[in-house]
Amino acid sequence: MLIPGRKSALAAEPAGQRAGAGAGVPAIAADATELDPFAVAEQEFKALRSARAQGLVDAREFRRRVAALMVTDAEGTQWIPSPQDGAWHRRDGAAWVPGLPLRRLLCPRCGHHNLTRHQFCVECGAKMYSG
Repeated sequence: MLIPGRKSALAAEPAGQRAGAGAGVPAIAADATELDPFAVAEQEFKALRSARAQGLVDAREFRRRVAALMVTDAEGTQWIPSPQDGAWHRRDGAAWVPGLPLRRLLCPRCGHHNLTRHQFCVECGAKMYSG
């Protein structure tokens, strides 16, 4: 599932694998975490880090895929996990600075960004699932 405002570094591929993984980068299950694009990026980062540790992805490809995990939040701020440890960094002009993104859930019905404390979408009233 492609999250609005974000591109997946690991596109879905048949047989439970991710594109470009070749042998063994597992697919991320489609579930309620996909409502939170940051959670999806974190899961994909963990899968990439595991593939890198197993020697399935070289250093250059790993950094390229981590860069593709960029998330743009509802305010238009770009966020990316650090290739070293997965900690979030936000774009501040030309630099990436450490930070913690405000976690939001995407409404499954209308795509509105809701705070994680909301049980229902503030835009359309649909039930929100937080995992």
